[in-house]
Amino acid sequence: MVSKEEVREDLGIARKWIYLDNAATSPMRRSVTGELCEWYRDVAENGDLNYEVYMKRLEECRDAVASFMGVGSDNIAFLKNTTEGLNTALLMLRELGKREHRDTFVTTDMEYPSNLLPWAREKCRIVRNDDHLIDINDIDKAMDDKTIALAISHVEYSNGLKNDIRELKRICDEKGVRLVVDVVQSLGAVDVEPCMDIACGAGYKWLMGPYGVGLFYVSRELMKETELPFLGHNSIEYDETERFDHRNYEMKKGARRFEAGNLPFPLIFALTKSVEQLSAFGKKRIEREVMKLSGMLIGGLDLDIKTPRNRGAIVGAAGDKRLVEILRRKGISISARDGLLRFSPHFWNTEEEMERVIREVNAETSQGPH
Repeated sequence: MVSKEEVREDLGIARKWIYLDNAATSPMRRSVTGELCEWYRDVAENGDLNYEVYMKRLEECRDAVASFMGVGSDNIAFLKNTTEGLNTALLMLRELGKREHRDTFVTTDMEYPSNLLPWAREKCRIVRNDDHLIDINDIDKAMDDKTIALAISHVEYSNGLKNDIRELKRICDEKGVRLVVDVVQSLGAVDVEPCMDIACGAGYKWLMGPYGVGLFYVSRELMKETELPFLGHNSIEYDETERFDHRNYEMKKGARRFEAGNLPFPLIFALTKSVEQLSAFGKKRIEREVMKLSGMLIGGLDLDIKTPRNRGAIVGAAGDKRLVEILRRKGISISARDGLLRFSPHFWNTEEEMERVIREVNAETSQGPH
């Protein structure tokens, strides 16, 4: 069994910082960054000669990521980031809505801009929060027979509120509404049940991978019902001579068709290395650790905690945003989001680090305003 100490030894940041900003960017392990260097070295020495090797390895990566998510490989595409995935979903669903005579989207005001701005440009109902909480009944009331889709995060970025995706899917199904879920703040930290129609995520947060590669999940049912919003050379199958007829071509199998252009092989390979390492540590172990560590913060910080009982790994608290810089000078990294102080420990953080953070924060808050 992989130990936490082994993981920390592979993380340069663990010796320099108490890093509780994994909801912004998780550090990469040295063994993961090595995948990036190895690919560029290979291209420098071999050019395009190993392209078929990359394509074979790509499918192995797809299998590994799909297994981690608990879905089929044919349901996964590699895109650039969560934002590209959400906008792809919008284009797909907008056209589907026209055919079904539906014209409205629903989301909430707790969403990160990437999961709010695209929908808000359309005809959209935005459910309002009450002190950083969203009532599922308000979401239910906002949807009707004109609603195309509900777009929501599994775990909200500011305070860690974990929405009940299974119950939301049940409500959506009753109304004929599609469910689009931003999983970037849950995948790699807490369990994600793949019951949605579309899921969008990225590698650089809790998955501890690089920037520039995102994950796009589409259900088989929705793939059958929707058209591709864009096409490219990589969306279609070629014969052995790479000849194609623009009047008669075959689309690639499953979600691969969404990968319209050239893919960022080194980023995908590095992300897969990280996903394999997370799997080796154990998804359930990871969730137990992040919930324990974040629970220590909730129970120990002398702050107005805005994180509810139904939560992910993120802790949000009302407080003076100057605390971010004060803690940084003490070697502790947190962030401020949506008017809250945000603490986001990952599984490789330690109880001793949480105790230190609690002491430092409480010492500062006991002194009153600076």
